[in-house]
Amino acid sequence: MDPVVLGRWMQREWLKALPAPLALPAVALLGPLVAISRPWGIASDRASSDSYVCSIWYLSALVGATVGLWLLARGETVWAEMGALKRCWASTWVLAIATSVHALVALGSTAATVGAVVVPWVAFLMCVAHWVSLGVFAHRTNLGPVGSWVLLLALGWWTPALLPEGLSWDRASWLLDPARHLALGFEPLETSIRVLVDTMPIVAWWVAAALLPTRSGHRR
Repeated sequence: MDPVVLGRWMQREWLKALPAPLALPAVALLGPLVAISRPWGIASDRASSDSYVCSIWYLSALVGATVGLWLLARGETVWAEMGALKRCWASTWVLAIATSVHALVALGSTAATVGAVVVPWVAFLMCVAHWVSLGVFAHRTNLGPVGSWVLLLALGWWTPALLPEGLSWDRASWLLDPARHLALGFEPLETSIRVLVDTMPIVAWWVAAALLPTRSGHRR
């Protein structure tokens, strides 16, 4: 499906899909909220601005992925006519656009209120890609909008947050956690090998989504 056509469809449906339009101004407020809360001691002045930027990017990207899932639920009659591979590509474009737009709006508001920010674009884009691949998988499970949203949160947020420390658990975090890319983004040696390795869970979730049976396959 043409990404331009998908973009126009998203714009039209986004305006109708309450409360989705409220998510964009909500993430735009994240930067100003940090700036306002510092003098009151709610956000520590001693914390590095990099940690704030990464947290805002992570949270806004999650919100964008949630909006993307909400929009995908509104087009189920269209996706049902597609094969698994085409449906995965359509889901990827919708989620990528929604996730990127919300993350960039939040980053822009942060830069406008907090000041110049350091942006490790490779890490930021890989975080978005990880949320997108998890979202594609959640959408392909056919759990409905609420079930897909809960699964997305469980895979990308709740489970990584509950994992204990240890080498074996680090592998699970590597597979699940989009925030891991942000933690590595500010390290001085961001080699191409590390980037290649960190793309593996992103590709793995996308392939797993493509291998899931379609709804028509469930009926048979």
